Amino acid sequence: MSARSEFYDEVYKLLHEEDKDFEESKELIRDKWIKEKKYNKLIAYILDDYTSRNCIEFMTPLVEQLTKEKKLKLYKRIWTPVIRYNAKNFWIYQIHNLKIDYPNITWSELEAINTSYIKPYGEWTDDEKENAAFWGKYYLNAIELCKSGLEKMGDIEEVKNFNREIQSIHNLKQEPFDEPSKKIIIDKRKIDETVFWELIDNSRKEGETKDEFFEILKEKLLRFKAPEMKRFQKLLLTYQNELNHWNVWALAYIVRRGCGDDCFDYFRLWVVSKGKEAYELIKDYNTSKFKAVFDDEDPIFEDFEYLAGEVYEENKGKAMRDPNVKMSKIKGNEWDEENIYTEFLELCNMFDFKGL
Repeated sequence: MSARSEFYDEVYKLLHEEDKDFEESKELIRDKWIKEKKYNKLIAYILDDYTSRNCIEFMTPLVEQLTKEKKLKLYKRIWTPVIRYNAKNFWIYQIHNLKIDYPNITWSELEAINTSYIKPYGEWTDDEKENAAFWGKYYLNAIELCKSGLEKMGDIEEVKNFNREIQSIHNLKQEPFDEPSKKIIIDKRKIDETVFWELIDNSRKEGETKDEFFEILKEKLLRFKAPEMKRFQKLLLTYQNELNHWNVWALAYIVRRGCGDDCFDYFRLWVVSKGKEAYELIKDYNTSKFKAVFDDEDPIFEDFEYLAGEVYEENKGKAMRDPNVKMSKIKGNEWDEENIYTEFLELCNMFDFKGL
């Protein structure tokens, strides 16, 4: 069962038993998990929602406890994607912005940013200007909060890195534009099925979370020529399409405690991201080994669909057209939510699903 599913099972149980609102119930379960030292599960749940603007506020009691117990590895695990997300949103608004507090950024600092969002300051809307100011403050606040815990735990090197980052933000007005550095193509292979699965499997082994997997795989894909991204995307969509079966949808529904059309698309992308062995287990519907596929990670992965396009755009400077992949109609026998518990009793028992 994913950490998200387990977390919301407890939230809904509390809602039924006590007169609490939804957000209050979430906070109570969060505090309960901290008391029970379910740190890994709570981190996994939080990282599935780290793009929320109240994420930092919600995770504060946990990071305070991790700091108190000097659990540096877990502390970094929760902060890394949060800092990265805020950094991306902050830096996106800085190119060509010479009018507000943080006017620009060097190209070397923009390696992982999708520059298609960037336009001259004169073309900005009021909302974009407001967002730029918001993310500037939000990013600095996140850095300062994270740095505070690192100082208490004695990670001097990371503190120095953050101090340099803070200084670079304050110095942006004086910092000149650098020319974009040319990427060195070091992987000349064609992306066929073998290379595709090698990239997926190796990236999963190197990254502990799907966010780390995403960044690691992106670095690997940037070594290929841009046209190979079309091959990668075609294979990704083909494998996703091969999982288009009512039984697989039932699995997604049970594991996630509900799953609509879009969610089912993202679930199938997640299955592909788990690697060849996991993909084939789900595709062949080998229920006896399903438990091995799922962990604390929320089994959806929307961003994976756009990875190849991001890499292509960074290499070519223009958007990639999606490859032509014929999507088949969903196979198998349709089920409805009211009967899913009786029709898929084995899966429901396997993943502790009692119905919604």
